[in-house]
Amino acid sequence: FDQETGTLKILDLGDYSDSFKGDELLSPVAHPTSPDIIFVASVNDGLCEVDIKNRYVKVVYRWKPGQRPYYISSTEDNKLLVSTNHGVVVYDVLNSTISRITADQNEALSLPENDIKCAIADRKGNIWACTANNGLFSSQKGRLKAECHNRTDDGVSLTGSMVSDFAQG
Repeated sequence: FDQETGTLKILDLGDYSDSFKGDELLSPVAHPTSPDIIFVASVNDGLCEVDIKNRYVKVVYRWKPGQRPYYISSTEDNKLLVSTNHGVVVYDVLNSTISRITADQNEALSLPENDIKCAIADRKGNIWACTANNGLFSSQKGRLKAECHNRTDDGVSLTGSMVSDFAQG
C-alpha cells in the first residue's frame, strides 16, 4: 500500500527472485518498523525478507529437509510466528534471531506435536497453536508448558481433531 498516493501496489515477487517463480508463497507480513520491507514464507526457500524499494530478497531462515510452512503471523512484540509441520519457527525481526517451539518435552515451551497448522499471538501475548491431531493449545505469556483447550463450550471433544485456523474476537 502506497501511503502517499493511497493506492495498492501489486507485486510480482518473481521479479525480485528467480526462486520465487512457480513457488508457493504464504501471505506477506509487514515489517514492524520499515514500510518498504515485507516477509513471506516461501515453500521452496524459507522465511524471506523482501525489500520492495531496493528490490532484493534475503532468506532469513532456510527450512530443514521435509519442513513445510502453513501459516505466518506477527506478534505485537515484533516477532513472526511461522507454523510448520516441524513446530513453530519464531523470528525476532528486530534482533534477527530464530527460535523454535516444538514437541520436545525437554524444552521450556513445548507442544503436544510438531504438525502445527496455525499459530498466532493474542493481544495479551499468549501463543495459540492449532495442531493437526491434538486440537487447540495455548501458552500464557511467561508460562512454561502449553495448555490444552480440547473441549468446546458445549462439551464437544477436539482430541484427535485437526484445527486449521481460528479467529480472535
